[in-house]
Amino acid sequence: MSKLKDLVIRHSAEIRQLQRTAIETISGALEMATSLPQLKTTIQEALDALAIRQRTAEERYSVKLQEIDRSARKRTES
Repeated sequence: MSKLKDLVIRHSAEIRQLQRTAIETISGALEMATSLPQLKTTIQEALDALAIRQRTAEERYSVKLQEIDRSARKRTES
């Protein structure tokens, strides 16, 4: 159970960090934008990067959950 708890905590922290990074990027774009199209592009790029990184994090999380589940099943079968 400890492995699962640690995994959930790490995953949550990783997602929060990804979101903070996207917010900082968008905030910086708002401050530096000289045109609306430039602003839209920068925000869209930040959101796209966030989506890709979150998807990757979710895939890693899913794999780790499966590993923990298999390990737990092996222990209960023994």
